[in-house]
Amino acid sequence: MSTLKTHNLQSSDSGSVNIALTPNAGMIVTGITTFTGAIDANGDLDVDGHAEFDNIRVAGVSTFSGVASGIQLNLQSTGGDLINVTSTAANSRSTIKFNTNGNDWEIGARGSTADSANNFYLYDSASTSYRVLINSAGAILLGTSVHSNAENLHIHTASSDKAIIKFTNTGTGTGTGDGFEFGLNSNEDVELMLKENHDIIFGTGSTLGERLRITSGGSVGINASAPSAGDMASGASFGVPKLHVAGNTSQSGAYELLARFQSGTDADNTGATIVLNHGNDRGLAIQGGRRTGNYAHGALKMVDNVGRLSDAMLIHGGAGSGVDHINFYTGGVTTTARLSITSYGDVYATNSAYNTYDTAATSVETVTQNNQNRAGVYWLNFN
Repeated sequence: MSTLKTHNLQSSDSGSVNIALTPNAGMIVTGITTFTGAIDANGDLDVDGHAEFDNIRVAGVSTFSGVASGIQLNLQSTGGDLINVTSTAANSRSTIKFNTNGNDWEIGARGSTADSANNFYLYDSASTSYRVLINSAGAILLGTSVHSNAENLHIHTASSDKAIIKFTNTGTGTGTGDGFEFGLNSNEDVELMLKENHDIIFGTGSTLGERLRITSGGSVGINASAPSAGDMASGASFGVPKLHVAGNTSQSGAYELLARFQSGTDADNTGATIVLNHGNDRGLAIQGGRRTGNYAHGALKMVDNVGRLSDAMLIHGGAGSGVDHINFYTGGVTTTARLSITSYGDVYATNSAYNTYDTAATSVETVTQNNQNRAGVYWLNFN
């Protein structure tokens, strides 16, 4: 036997309220336009069959429609809450649960003293993991409940898998080898990967301009949107350089500073080295810095087959002079100075057994034979 219990069921219209109970059809309510009170179900409201609601408004709700696969709900209001899910306990939560076949989800909000306090969340019940959290600061947390560094977006994976963001469009496709990705890879390296045959462009400025470009071929252009060898492409058969720095192309009558390499403290025998070589040895090293006595030091050094540096040319400054002397070196593993040019313009071979040498621009030098007893003058005075 079925029982229908009602309490305070009213119609604000002058017409009648019709309730019909029909076999295998459930309950059909017609003729009601507005419920001014409330429907209170103490316990469970169980409808076997279907219910039809025609032209019912309940406190701003315009339409309920019974459908074969469930209930379709259309809510409209000019203001106020349409659905209010409330929990009054600070250590509790207000949730809506979606139960499927073993893959249940929960959406809701946590109280001020609950686990993951004050967060709006999407929770995967099957894996007992928070998938999305939005905290009271507005930060979005994916895969974690930790807001660690005032970040606005935090992406976390529970293992050493990738934690990346991926961008694609219809032109790139959506596969593993498509689009643009950046984030942490499984080795905890930072990746910025464009998986398309196009360039990566960086721009700055209130009047936005391109500042740096990495081409699909691996060349880097700084203020150069199309890195090239210029006339050296035809004159010397050079290909596209790996680095092309373009300065102020409209300036003239000056040599613009395009790069500076700095290393070391304000101490003797410190500076910077740039190496031009092949695979792992054999080449040329350029040095610049400070030598003993707080004087300038510049050098060209050769890199041998085991990576050792040998002096080839030294350019040294002195007290009160731009260039004190220039030395040229040759020899074996340890090279020896063979020729020197002094600050006075004298040129001499360093294996000469000379008696005196310049101490002033007007001095006179006398030179004997060299230490190999070969005839010749090894001291030249250009004063």
